[in-house]
Amino acid sequence: MAESTDSKKRLVDLPWATIVAIVAASTGFFLYLNPLQTSRPPERAGFHSDVDRPEDVDARLWQDPLRAASEHEDNMQAKYKDSAEQREREDAHHQTGYLLGQFHQRSDFWVLAVMIPGSSYAEYAETRLRARQAVLEGLGAERYVPVDNEHIGYVKIDEPQWGWHNVILPYEWCHRDLSTKNNNGLPDDVCVLWLRDEEFWRDEQHNGPLFQLDRLLRDPRYLDLDTSWVKTRVIGPFSSTTLRRMVKEVAAFSEPRLLLENVEMWCATATAADQLLLQKTSGADSPHNVEELFHKKFTANPTSQSFEFTRSIKTDDEVAQTLVDELQNNRGLDIAPDVHGSKEKEGKDRVAVISEWDTFFGRALPLSIRHAILNALPFDELVVTRAPENVLAFSYLRGIDGMLPGSAAPSEAKSKGDQPKTAVPRESTEGLNQADYLRRLSGELSQLDADLRRTEGAGIRAIGVLGGDVYDKLLVLQALRKTFPDTIFFTNNLDARFAHPDEWRWTRNLLIASPFGLTLKNEFQKVPPFRDSNQTAIYTATLLIAQGEPAAKFDKNRLGPVRLYEVGRRGLFDLTHDETPQGLQPDSADMKR
Repeated sequence: MAESTDSKKRLVDLPWATIVAIVAASTGFFLYLNPLQTSRPPERAGFHSDVDRPEDVDARLWQDPLRAASEHEDNMQAKYKDSAEQREREDAHHQTGYLLGQFHQRSDFWVLAVMIPGSSYAEYAETRLRARQAVLEGLGAERYVPVDNEHIGYVKIDEPQWGWHNVILPYEWCHRDLSTKNNNGLPDDVCVLWLRDEEFWRDEQHNGPLFQLDRLLRDPRYLDLDTSWVKTRVIGPFSSTTLRRMVKEVAAFSEPRLLLENVEMWCATATAADQLLLQKTSGADSPHNVEELFHKKFTANPTSQSFEFTRSIKTDDEVAQTLVDELQNNRGLDIAPDVHGSKEKEGKDRVAVISEWDTFFGRALPLSIRHAILNALPFDELVVTRAPENVLAFSYLRGIDGMLPGSAAPSEAKSKGDQPKTAVPRESTEGLNQADYLRRLSGELSQLDADLRRTEGAGIRAIGVLGGDVYDKLLVLQALRKTFPDTIFFTNNLDARFAHPDEWRWTRNLLIASPFGLTLKNEFQKVPPFRDSNQTAIYTATLLIAQGEPAAKFDKNRLGPVRLYEVGRRGLFDLTHDETPQGLQPDSADMKR
């Protein structure tokens, strides 16, 4: 009888601890993947309520300011096409005189001009959403809140002789709310101007970006700001392309120029290396960085200050050095040349670098990686005569998926039933979609890897996927990851998309070096983590400006080291070791654990 009872006990002796752990993990996985669904009913009428004031554009605080203003302009022109009186009344709201009138109504205010990409492609529209939220959150940290949280305004500028053809300039006013005291030296009212980065792509020597910006801000025909008493701050340029044009413009000054007096520019997102930006500006007093060049080339009246420029972000050469150090020192790769002994010996491990080709930023990134590996040669010599033999360079054109403004997503354009049922990838070799190039690149790299393993005993140890478009980088990873399951993949600039569950199959263990993470220390950021590192960078610049930080005195050490992350089972793992005193970015809780 006792034996029978024991036998029954053994039959139900299950590993309950393991079962509970599996159920908990499965539940957590389900909860994490379960999308958040809104219960808000749609507004089916979709009408625009006429607002008889300059700020008459319907726009939530997180909307794209350029798109909202442009669509409002198109809608109003169509709505009043048969009524000249109504159209003139609408146009009057968007003349520069209206904005100037608002300036003059306020005895004390300041201006924050933010340069954002103006292209109509989807990735740039998302960038504008992120930039606006970052700016408003940064101002909000210093108690500046929108005067109208559902509308923005815009002015139209049409000066063909200066290359300004019906330029739309969105703006919005913010006011310091619940303010008991003012410690930052800035007025309680601020006008946020949204400027298209590309509008300033003019002839660098005679009509360059800074000359255009000076005219826009200070010319009586436009905004007519007296920057001697109206504090004016600029967050920009957005792209390294625009910054390079600015550098060429300033380098061509034969003597210091009187432009943008008392204006500060905070460069928060253009990250190209100083040495690449300063190419062809060498001389007896060649500047060491862009800030030094600008400082030498601008002057001011005795009663005002000269234009000040600072880069409030780590540059690509610093990001590249962090990646190379991690691969060399912590991942066991031999990629840097050995300079000990009588003859320099190349690193033996092969690294493939795949980068976008059609932007200055994308072309500069691989050079920064090569420079970090060589670690000694100046950029000029590196570009002209030297490249490490163990670094294999490949490129792609931005927008690999062929998606154009107004295009339907692949899932919308073609039903699943229409897809060929085969295990072999069958991307089309015609048309806008360039995914077939990636398949052939994968095959070429696979063959090269096999040849290297046969002849040298080791194949491609690491693959870098570099560029500014996260969707492109994800496609490259998707094409290569299955072919190279044991290879280290690395990239630049953190984006929350890398840790999204939909991308885990090809982003797991991806190494990411980035100037910023998705958040700052708790004392500087009270809002949820951002979507990408550029959004954090714009937020940081806005916060510092709103706190009254002088650009000329900004301590770059507060940025801390370049951030390093790896995509793990539970999302992003922070590998950064940061003990910067008075730093803006957080210590890595992951490393502490």
